[in-house]
Amino acid sequence: MSERAEPSPANLGSSTGRRPRRVLWKWSLTLTAAVLVFMMWQCESALNLGSESADQAAQRFHDHLNRGEFDEICREADSAFSQGEKHDEVVRFLEQVHRKLGNAGGRGASTFTPA
Repeated sequence: MSERAEPSPANLGSSTGRRPRRVLWKWSLTLTAAVLVFMMWQCESALNLGSESADQAAQRFHDHLNRGEFDEICREADSAFSQGEKHDEVVRFLEQVHRKLGNAGGRGASTFTPA
């Protein structure tokens, strides 16, 4: 009966002729960082596009409000605004807001800066 010697970590790779497997942590970290940077870039692009779209919608709303086109505002809004009594209620509300506050001012989004 021959006894087999347990392979030691020192001669594990050399006895089979293959290199020992090792974790390539530097490459893993680099790939993870690259994926995160790409995802952050995509999120920023989506936020910028959404911001531009919101600015355009707000400007269109202000233009209609300034010209007194309250029915047009309701027509472009969600369908819940143009149903029966709600439509009339929204139009009266917008008329009151326009009468009390006047024309909507400046273009562009305002930025919020916390105190």
